[in-house]
Amino acid sequence: MDVEGEERCFSYLQSAGVSIKIFISDRHRGIAKWIRECQTSSAHFFDIWHVARSIGKAMTKLGKAKHCEKVADLAK
Repeated sequence: MDVEGEERCFSYLQSAGVSIKIFISDRHRGIAKWIRECQTSSAHFFDIWHVARSIGKAMTKLGKAKHCEKVADLAK
């Protein structure tokens, strides 16, 4: 979902009288910036699946380095 979709969803829900205190999304930087700057009353968190995936990718990349082979085993 892109930033425009998020803006439309927020405006629709707010026009319906819904107060959004917590918002969870993927790791889209544009969405995070928009919520931080324009929706200051809402807390923004990243979906745990996306966070775990990026950590796994970083560990796999690190595991390819010399003397770090055991890190690659942990990433699986």
